[in-house]
Amino acid sequence: MTVVHEASWKANRRFHNQPPVVEHWTVHTIDFRHALEAPWTTMAPVIVGQVRQGVGDPSTYVTVQKDASPFLRVDIYESEPAAHAFQEALAWADFIVVGFGAQVHLVSSAARTPSTFALDGYFGHLYALDDCLLVADAERLRCIDKSGSLLWASVALGIDGVVVHSIREGIVEGEGDWDPPGGWRPFRLQLASGRVLPHG
Repeated sequence: MTVVHEASWKANRRFHNQPPVVEHWTVHTIDFRHALEAPWTTMAPVIVGQVRQGVGDPSTYVTVQKDASPFLRVDIYESEPAAHAFQEALAWADFIVVGFGAQVHLVSSAARTPSTFALDGYFGHLYALDDCLLVADAERLRCIDKSGSLLWASVALGIDGVVVHSIREGIVEGEGDWDPPGGWRPFRLQLASGRVLPHG
């Protein structure tokens, strides 16, 4: 289960005759489920992935509560069997983002429309920033902007896992596993372009 706290709006009082500061936080509770019960069984789902002939049930269900009320159900299908090293879901920008199998899915909270990005090998991790989202898989990093468009995909940074350790001053630093298990090598990327930088 993933709980994401998201600030929907904030007003600041600058002068004595203005109303006081008011903060409202939206809390999304996101769960991966193997089976559904009420009220999720009666909610129309957003379907992502390719529904294969003869496969009735999705690979997994993702349910989203918004401020403790049922908000969104996502049924995830896989076009072919995939490795499942990690799975993760979070609320970011207008999207519910789900990394599962060999894909990452972005579902618009407002329009309830999905978009899917194929990954290399398997999904790894999500790294959410204010203006972009980094998606790590077995080999690369991908950067997605707040409109849900792919900004860049890096060159291969490993063959069995990529992790980010820090993002500072427009530089992404992390490691990729080139000789599993444990053959980790460091990398540095430019956040704006994904270009590999020399080690400092």
